Amino acid sequence: MQRVAEHTMGQIIRLLLGIFFVNGLFCTPCEEDGLYLCQYQDHAQLITGLDLLAAEYPKLAVTGSIGKSVEGRDLRYIKISKNVNRRGVGEPMVKYVGNMHGDEAVGRQLIYYLANYLLSNYNRSSVVKFLVDNTEIYLLPTLNPDGFNRSSASKPNTYPCKHVSEGRTNVNEVDLNRDFPFIWGPTNVSYTALVDARQPETVSMINWILAKPWVLSANFHGGAVVASYPYDSQSPRPANQRILRGVESLAPDDGFLKELALTYS
Repeated sequence: MQRVAEHTMGQIIRLLLGIFFVNGLFCTPCEEDGLYLCQYQDHAQLITGLDLLAAEYPKLAVTGSIGKSVEGRDLRYIKISKNVNRRGVGEPMVKYVGNMHGDEAVGRQLIYYLANYLLSNYNRSSVVKFLVDNTEIYLLPTLNPDGFNRSSASKPNTYPCKHVSEGRTNVNEVDLNRDFPFIWGPTNVSYTALVDARQPETVSMINWILAKPWVLSANFHGGAVVASYPYDSQSPRPANQRILRGVESLAPDDGFLKELALTYS
């Protein structure tokens, strides 16, 4: 299962890179394969688009929700797999999540386009067919729809990304990317302690993570060219009190995670 999962994530990453390269190289028109590529969808359009995909490919796709945002917007995902309503024995589960920062919207659209690409090319591409036949692929385009709703497009050629947009946080002005537990905290805490005082979007994601035996996951951000991997953090203690000062916060699968990050970057 681990070998299939590693191959799957590598293939997905290469597939995404191919899509980005070809689109950028040949300057594709706004309309392609029934998709309009030159404008961000609003949340209602995104949800409708996911549901229409599931209706068009009922044997390969189904939608679901992990919860609601502060303002009640649905945190909708689409699951793509062969025999989508029944997981195969040992079938690895992989997820992509986008738009944790509401103003970082490119990943939101790319994940939606990836769902379209996987489904429309299932019978055209042997690579796509292998991925879908051997993996449960979960795609959640936006974890912060409220932040996206408060965001506006930057002026053309704006650089650098200053991370100060009103839409970066959720509606409670909390940065969701910094609202999760970190490796430096206690690891034997209760579920109540784990989710206490966290935002609804964060709690929904924690519940989703705990509910399924995920093999791999990736999160899309924007505004910088970087591929981070676990545990991308340092001790929150003051520098002069850190026991592991200057030491990498390595995950058990450090070598494989570095390989994925290098492949993507």
